[in-house]
Amino acid sequence: LVTDIASAQNLMSTIKRQMGPVSDQLMNTAKGLIKDPFIFDYLLTRNREMAKKMEMRDMENAKKTGYFVNAVPKVKADSLFHAILSRYSGKVVFMDFWATWCGPCRAGMEQMIPLKEAYQGKAVEFVYITGPSSPQKTFDLMVPDIKGQHYKLDADGWNYLSSSYKISSIPRYM
Repeated sequence: LVTDIASAQNLMSTIKRQMGPVSDQLMNTAKGLIKDPFIFDYLLTRNREMAKKMEMRDMENAKKTGYFVNAVPKVKADSLFHAILSRYSGKVVFMDFWATWCGPCRAGMEQMIPLKEAYQGKAVEFVYITGPSSPQKTFDLMVPDIKGQHYKLDADGWNYLSSSYKISSIPRYM
């Protein structure tokens, strides 16, 4: 029973962390590990609920505006920061380096909403940069709720920026 509970907690943690259901393959693996049918049925129910929740969120996100996912400029890593900034010439740029899994990052974005509203329509751009440690699916789900300009860097770009500009709140992607 203790092993079943520990396995169930691990799987639920995965569902919460990725903000979506786990694959059928992973559920089949869990079925082989979890012997108690009540615990497995509970997991199966939660996984299905999460799948329905994500479908609803996808439909809601399709209606949202004010966010833009931009192509990362195709330049060398040492020119990336300036290439992104150059797109906003003549504007004040508020740049936020974040990760989908970073609680303080997400809390900070919530706290920025009144500031964004105060500067709406003015020469201010809110630019959000994340790296490969943010899963694409989770990024796609979260970004519609974060008004501004978004960039999802590859490992080279993220590692260069995080080491060159001392992004200390988010660990470098390994």
